[in-house]
Amino acid sequence: MKKIGIITIPDYNNYGNRLQNYAVKRFFENKGYDVVTLEMNDPKFEKYKARKFKLRLKKNNMLGFVFLFEMVKGGIHKAKRDLRFEKFTKKYLNVRYIPEYTKKQIENLNKEFSYFSLGSDQIWHPYVNTTPNLYFASFTEEDKKIYFSPSFGVEKIPNDYAELLKERLKNAKHLTVREVAGAKIIKEVLGKEAQVLFDPTLLIEKKEWDLIAKRPKGMEKGKYIASCFLGPKNEEYCEKIKEINKENGISVFNLADPKMKNGYITGPSEFVYTIKNAEIVLTDSFHAVVFCILYHKQFIVFSRLNDKGEPAGLDSRIDDLLRKLHLTEYKYERNKKWDLEKIDFNFADEVIEKEKDRVNKIFAYLK
Repeated sequence: MKKIGIITIPDYNNYGNRLQNYAVKRFFENKGYDVVTLEMNDPKFEKYKARKFKLRLKKNNMLGFVFLFEMVKGGIHKAKRDLRFEKFTKKYLNVRYIPEYTKKQIENLNKEFSYFSLGSDQIWHPYVNTTPNLYFASFTEEDKKIYFSPSFGVEKIPNDYAELLKERLKNAKHLTVREVAGAKIIKEVLGKEAQVLFDPTLLIEKKEWDLIAKRPKGMEKGKYIASCFLGPKNEEYCEKIKEINKENGISVFNLADPKMKNGYITGPSEFVYTIKNAEIVLTDSFHAVVFCILYHKQFIVFSRLNDKGEPAGLDSRIDDLLRKLHLTEYKYERNKKWDLEKIDFNFADEVIEKEKDRVNKIFAYLK
C-alpha cells in the first residue's frame, strides 16, 4: 500500500487544527493510502526546540508525564484539557515524531512515502512558516507533493516572502489553497492559478465524524445550547446568550471557556459531540459553524472580538463560507430576530456534495 505523509502545523490546543488533520488523513485513507502525520523538526525551528522534552515523552508514549508537566505549568484543568488533545492525536492522527531533521532521515522518508501532503491550515503564513524546507517540502521532488488547502492566513505577504514563494513554488503543479486571498497571492506572485477548496472538514462524510464524537465528562443529561467562543464575549454578546437561553428554557454548555470546567476540559472528540447534539449553537468559531452545517444545527455566528472587545478582523473565512452556502442571515446583528427552526440546509448540502466531487477530480492524478 502506498503511503502519504501529512505535513501540517502541530497545534495541540486548537480544535480546528486537530480536526482538519483528521479530515485530510481520512480523505486519503478512503482512497486506499496508508497515511501518517509527520511532525518534523528543522534545527532552525526554534519553537520545536522548546518542545523537545514534551516530544520525547510523547514519542515514548508517556502521557502521564506529559500530564504532570502540563499540570505544573498551567493548572489541573489545562492539564486535563491538554490530555484530551494528546489522546485524540494518538488515537486518530497516526503521528510519527521526527525530532531531528537530518539528511539521512529525509532520504529514508523519500524512500518510504509516495507523496507528501502540504496542508491544510496556515502552513504558509509568512510569520509562521519559519521552516520553508519543511512546509514547502523542499526535501522532495515536485511530483511527490500534494497541495491540500494550504493557507497564508493573511491577504498580503511581505516582499521577501514573495521572493521565497517564487523560489519554492516555481515548479509547483496542481496548486490548491484554502482561501480566495491565497489564490490571489499565488496569481500575483507566481502568475499561476490555484484552486480554492473548502476546508477539509467539509470534504469527508458525516459518518466519519460520528465515529470520533465523544460525550464530555460532566455534561448534564437533557437538551442544551452550545456556546463556543474562541475570543472574548462582551456585554452585548452575554446579554444575547441570556436572552436566547431564557426564550428556550434550556441550559447552556460552554465549550472552550476556562471558567467552565466541564466545557473547557474537552478535546476535538468532545467538540464534535457537543455541536452535533446541541439544540442551538452560538459561536465565533469557524469549525463550530462547519459542524452546525454538517449536522443541520440551529446556529448564530458572532464576530470574533479581540481583548478590547472590538472586532478582531478574523471573520473572513466564516463570512466566505456563509456566502457560498446562502446562510449569511445567521450572522449576528444587534436587534436582529432569527427564526432558527426554519434554517434550510438543502442548498448547502448540494454545494458541499458538488465540492466533494470537484475535489476528487482535482486529486484524480494521484496514482
